[in-house]
Amino acid sequence: MVENEEIVIPGEKVGTLEEVIPGRGTFEENGIVYSMGLGKLRFDIEEMKASVRTLKSPAQIRKRDLVIAVVNDIRNSMVVARVVHIVGNDRQIAGETTASLHVSKVSRDYVQDIRRMFRICDYIRARVIQVRPSLQVSTAEGDLGVLRALCMRCRAPMTRKDNTLKCPECGRIETRKIGADYGDVDLSKL
Repeated sequence: MVENEEIVIPGEKVGTLEEVIPGRGTFEENGIVYSMGLGKLRFDIEEMKASVRTLKSPAQIRKRDLVIAVVNDIRNSMVVARVVHIVGNDRQIAGETTASLHVSKVSRDYVQDIRRMFRICDYIRARVIQVRPSLQVSTAEGDLGVLRALCMRCRAPMTRKDNTLKCPECGRIETRKIGADYGDVDLSKL
């Protein structure tokens, strides 16, 4: 079977009965073979068969989803982060991926300075609390928070030491809203 890198859409003509017979993901109507869905067009040269390997549709972020996000802005009372992954879902994310985390949703305890809880480039795990009109997340649950942080001085990955983070390179100690599995999540696969 040869895979043509051509992406086809539902109802798109992929051939005629004189050229190919319909296979998985295709159908024939009046001698024309069409794609049934969005996918990659494939031809089996030996059997003269056309098929379409369906592509997974993008995942929609929903209320109550757990997400992984990267902090890209910190303001006086909120953090702005780009959602990069929905926990438990291996598909790409569709739609709005910029989420806000208000200082009142960081912890169950009072947070005076949000800049002591998060830094730019931190990877965080958060719960989606609102999708529309804007995406909002919370880390108030005890096990949610920062999964990976870089030292503000030398940018080396920080290691957890009790309730703080320590830089193994320069020795700097920093505070964060640390997630329960800080340092244990493989972020390279996101």
